[in-house]
Formats: sequence, structure tokens, C-alpha cells
Amino acid sequence: MSQTTIVARATASGHSGIAITRVSGSKSLEIIGQIFGKTDFEPRKATFVWWKENHQLVDQCIVIYFPGPRSSTGEDVVEIHTHGNTILTNMLIMKIQAMGGSLAKPGEFMQRAFLNGKVDLVQAEAVADLIAASSEQELKSAAQSLSGMFSHQVRDIQRQLNNVRVQIEALIDFSDEDISPTEQNQINVLLADIKSLLRKLLGQAQKGLKLRQGLVIAIVGPANAGKSSLLNILTQEDSAIVTDIEGTTRDVIKERVHFNGICLTLLDTAGLRSTNNVVEKIGIEKTKDVMAKANHVLVMVDGSKPDAKFQAETIIAENKVSSYTIIYNKKDLLAHVVVDSKEICLSTKTKEGLNELEMRLKQLTLDSAPEADTFIARARHVEALERSILHIEQAEKQPMIEIQAQELRLVQLELDQILGTVSSDDLLGMIFSTFCIGK
Repeated sequence: MSQTTIVARATASGHSGIAITRVSGSKSLEIIGQIFGKTDFEPRKATFVWWKENHQLVDQCIVIYFPGPRSSTGEDVVEIHTHGNTILTNMLIMKIQAMGGSLAKPGEFMQRAFLNGKVDLVQAEAVADLIAASSEQELKSAAQSLSGMFSHQVRDIQRQLNNVRVQIEALIDFSDEDISPTEQNQINVLLADIKSLLRKLLGQAQKGLKLRQGLVIAIVGPANAGKSSLLNILTQEDSAIVTDIEGTTRDVIKERVHFNGICLTLLDTAGLRSTNNVVEKIGIEKTKDVMAKANHVLVMVDGSKPDAKFQAETIIAENKVSSYTIIYNKKDLLAHVVVDSKEICLSTKTKEGLNELEMRLKQLTLDSAPEADTFIARARHVEALERSILHIEQAEKQPMIEIQAQELRLVQLELDQILGTVSSDDLLGMIFSTFCIGK
């Protein structure tokens, strides 16, 4: 248990009905007792108290005491509910600091919960994801991770892995002869089972990562095709400058919208054309980079031009775009256009055909929508699972059982990294620094 007692505001700054200040550490109750003149708080019960300074009333408060280890951090924790005025909470925090408390660092409460065994690293990260969720589906999936769904599956694989490692180590230690083909075959069957479980978990984690990051939709095309106008329509904001001058957009403009509970990141990009302008050239290179990384590309062209289809198909071919929709803008100026299943005609001026595009975007979210039991995941989880599968595959190829044992030890380390059983201080510092202060 840490020797320092930390304090921070647990609710957002600003005016509100109630503000909560949180204290954690061995001196929590002692410090609060000095402020309110009592320490006989009944655990986990709300107690009404008067906060006075020099016999003058400051505020009416509610104090809740959570003795460790049955608390959120595993230490003694006290929550003080004051009225939601920043001056009040700052006064309270400064008073607690004057009595020996230290201002908490970002994520320090959750880091103590992790270090004291109240949550594993996956669950700790899920708390941050729950707070940062921007859609209902993200909330549900973060809650699944917080409940331990992801962690339980990792531990199940670890148990099976340990059983195989025990068998292999026994063969190494006690076998005076070479491993028989039957024994080796039994081990290979067990390795194949573990690999299958890892691949299944990797697929779930990849879906959870995609959900956390959201679908990235790039709007690309020649200059003055109507890309910025389309972005403004979809976001219902004047997010991008719209003029008749070509090359207005020089950088990537990013906006987020929601369809079917899935977050879409819309990227408006610089128009693709030949130019001698250095700044515009940089913008065009960014456009090409965005196309390579986007989940789907909306290739927008001026449909009133005779070479519109050729322009769109050239962009798709030159940039090797696999997932795309061609949008012919200025539908109000077209007499008739034949389109296939990957083409849409619309007008950013009259908004005719916009419903069809919105249906296409909704279909993209349906195609990528996670199952009800999807958990949230991060890039580091996916990478660790990918490395685990590679180590299993290396173990399957090895004729020497000693090398198999080493590969399985490396798989164990990868899974331990996911849960935080074995984690470097740098990794922990990086993860918990992303939390808000007071969490």
C-alpha cells in the first residue's frame, strides 16, 4: 500500500449541483476527521456534515468512507460531496494538501487500484474507454471489458498454455530418451487448440479495436468536386470552407458523426490535381496517405463533366482503393446517369440523392457492427495476440522440444503483458497518464 495520501476532484470542473472530491491513502480518515471534527464515519454510509472554518459555515457536505481493502483503490478512500462550485472544491483540496495530502496525478487512483489487485490492466484501460466513449455501442463494449470478459478469455488460454508447458517441462526433465512421435503428436494437438483460441480472441479484439477507433471515411476527388460541401452536409456544420476557387482545402479536415451507434470519422481532403503550389502538393500527398489508411473512400467527381467516370476510376486504380463509393455530384445538372452498385448520384446544392448516400453509410456501419458481446480493445492487445500466435506457430515447427518450451514461455509473457501481470513502468506510465485527474 502506498505511503502517500492523494486527493483530486472526481467530477468535472465548473458549476454543478454536486462536486465530488476523492481522497485515497492511509491518512484519508485522519485528514477528513480534522476538517469535519469527527472520524466515526460508518463505512459505506452517507453521513451529513457541516464544513466550518473558524466557526463560520463554508458548506453542507456528504462524506462517504470506504475502508481498504474493500474500496475502489484497495486503500482507505473518502469521498466528500460538496456543492458544485470550483472555489469550494479548490478550497477543500488545498486544505487536504495542507494536512499532508498530495494532488493526484492523472490516472493515479486507477493505477493504485491496479497495483492493489482490484482490477487488471485490461479493466483499468476499459474505465478510460468507458469515460471517453462517443457512442452507445462503445459504452456497451467498454462495459464488457470492465466486467472482465476479455480478461477471463485471456486467463482461460493461459491455463491451457500452462498445462502444455507442464507436460513439455516434464518430458524434458524426466525423459531419458527422445520424445516419441505419439507424445509429440499429443503436444501438437494441444498447441493447435491454443492457436485456435488465440485466433478467435484476436478476431474479437480486432473488432473491439475497430469499434474504439471508429470507421474512417475519406472524401477524395478532383478540386472543386464538392467534397467540402458534402462534409458540411453530413456533419450539419460549416466544418470546411466552401468557395468556387480550386484548391481551397489544403489540409485534412476531420469530423466525427454517428450512424447506427457507430462512430464515423469523416475526412475532407485536398483536391487531386496537378499543381506547382508547394503547400497544395503537401495536401495532395496527405490525401493519398489518407486513402491508403481509410476503411472506405468516397470518390467524389463533378458529374456534369463528360470524363467524370474516367476521373473516378483513375483515382481508384492509381491509389489501389479497394473499398469505395463513387459519387457523381451535381445531379441537378445531369439529364441521365447509369450507375452500378458502387455509384451514387447526388447534388450538394439541392441535396437530391443524399438519402441514398446516408443509406450507404448506414450499411457500412451494419457490415462492421460488432456482436452484442463485443469487448473494447486497444492496439497493444491486438499486437500481443498476433505475436502470441506467431510464437505458437514457431513452436509447432520446432523439432526440438526445448525450443518449443521457450516459444511457449514467450506466449505466456505476451498474455501477461495484456493483463499487466508483467508490465514495464514505462508502459504503465503511458497508459495511466491518459486518464483524467481524479480517476
